[in-house]
Amino acid sequence: MKLAVLAVLVLFVVGGFYVQRRSERGWRRVEGINTMSSLKSAYSELREHGTFTNHRGNLRIYPFTNHYVVGGVDYQCVLAAEAPRFRHRGLFTITTNEVIVWIEHTNGAIPLLSPFTPPPLPPGF
Repeated sequence: MKLAVLAVLVLFVVGGFYVQRRSERGWRRVEGINTMSSLKSAYSELREHGTFTNHRGNLRIYPFTNHYVVGGVDYQCVLAAEAPRFRHRGLFTITTNEVIVWIEHTNGAIPLLSPFTPPPLPPGF
């Protein structure tokens, strides 16, 4: 009887870790999509009015003028966005031609989204 209770308890704990991991990945995904959307909105405001506003309290958007070359393509960044959920991994940027680029602290720049492609997410999101 004790063995059966122990087995059920182990299954419950392992199942809880599995559900928590899937839930965390889902929240990273939502946060990534919301961040990209906020970044595009801020860039639109910047082009139209010459300034932009941080609309979400936990998201920090700021001027970011770094230049990256990925696969022979130049990416001139205009704005960057940091969200608390992935601040330790990297940041999203938007370029002068509206391409979203993920700047990962370990692997460098990864172009993600242009105005003509569906929205992918960085690895692990």
